[in-house]
Parts: sequence; structure tokens; C-alpha cells
Amino acid sequence: MSGHHKWEDIKRRSSTVLMCAGCQRSPRVTHGEYVEGSGYRSADAYVWSEEGTLDRASGWYLCDACYIRYGMPVLDGERWTATPANLYALGIVV
Repeated sequence: MSGHHKWEDIKRRSSTVLMCAGCQRSPRVTHGEYVEGSGYRSADAYVWSEEGTLDRASGWYLCDACYIRYGMPVLDGERWTATPANLYALGIVV
């Protein structure tokens, strides 16, 4: 799990705040249960390394519940990420 070190380095140099765009909850709330025993120092580090919907430029992602609530969005042959344009297409204005 080398990704957790990357998050710690990025967080020191960046003002990126990770947040679920659907429910406006933090990784501590949406992914806190996954951290224990995972080797990651924080829920933010876990989301940075493991969350497939994370748009690293904006910090937006969809937690599991919101991803399901919004119909499990996909792009034609590409991984769906929570970019502002993709969120807008779902009716989520950030």
C-alpha cells in the first residue's frame, strides 16, 4: 500500500479537500470503516489511493451509497470519476 505515503506528501503541498459530492461528507465518515487494518494512516489516504471515483484535481468523489443512488455511473469504456462536468451531468452542482 504505497499510496498512503503519496497522500501524506500531497496533503503537505496542497489544499485539496476530499469530499463526497453527493452527500458532502468527508472520507472519515464515508470510508472510516475501511481504514482499520488497511495500513493507511487516515481515511483521506485511503480515499486518495483506493477510491475509484475520485477526481484528484478537485477532491470530489462519490461514496458507495451516493454512487449507487446516482445509478452507478460509467463512461463508455472509461473509468468514471467525479469531475465537475461528470457531476453536473448527474445533476450535482459543486
